[in-house]
Amino acid sequence: LGDEVDVLFGSNFFGKSYNVFTSLRGAEIPEIVALVNLIWKFRNTDKDSVWHKDIVPSSEYQACCKTFKDWSFLIENAAKRMLIDVRDVDHKVESVHPDFGIGYFDDDNVLTYKKRVGYKTMFAYMRENAKDKTNITDKQVLGAMDILVNAGVLSYAELPKLYSVTLGVSGTLQTLSSEENDLLNREYNIQERTIM
Repeated sequence: LGDEVDVLFGSNFFGKSYNVFTSLRGAEIPEIVALVNLIWKFRNTDKDSVWHKDIVPSSEYQACCKTFKDWSFLIENAAKRMLIDVRDVDHKVESVHPDFGIGYFDDDNVLTYKKRVGYKTMFAYMRENAKDKTNITDKQVLGAMDILVNAGVLSYAELPKLYSVTLGVSGTLQTLSSEENDLLNREYNIQERTIM
């Protein structure tokens, strides 16, 4: 059952996805903490040689790969993404709260402390802790240190295709462009419409 076709084609839905992540908690795995701390040291460099020269041969990286020997490709991917995100150390956050941590506005413009922006959030915790340990504690930093594992991606635009029948109520059918009408017909097989 769809509600409001303009929402389907809106910027917060069409072309967006729900990304499911799990994490390897650094607070429980000292090798992760060591690797993150090593990468943090390279926050003010833009040298592309850092990966091969400083990260891969390091004892921190090697220990992390050894700990996850069957999943070392995840460690490699995560470390490369961390190296990219650490260079955006001045990444903008909406709120820094001593009790709740780092906050961002969600898609509904509501401040949340549960949202994560890749590894930038982890490094924002480290940055804020380096500035003021009373604002963000060492314990909060440790809690933010983890390796993200992508467990799946679900395209919002594909959801209606999972159902054999599509029913909907919308007051915006008459405002659709010809391209949007074509998409409804072609992609979602919505052939009949009643406008009251």
